[in-house]
Amino acid sequence: MAARCLRPPVPDEVKGERLVALYTHTQVTPDELWEQLSQTDLPKLWLPKRENLYLVETIPILGTGKADLRQAKMMALDRAKE
Repeated sequence: MAARCLRPPVPDEVKGERLVALYTHTQVTPDELWEQLSQTDLPKLWLPKRENLYLVETIPILGTGKADLRQAKMMALDRAKE
């Protein structure tokens, strides 16, 4: 899968913050992505909940080619409010 994925945290009233994932692969559902993530060696603590996986058109990139984490967090905040 040639999709990009970022996991910025967003505020959470109970835990302080929660993880969300922004991903770009249009042919993968949030449930399929969560299943793929849960089969990795990542600790479960690092996995967002299924309802916190958001499909986005593109992952914001800086001029250096690195992910724009500030813009990604803004996107995550917008999606989490919906």
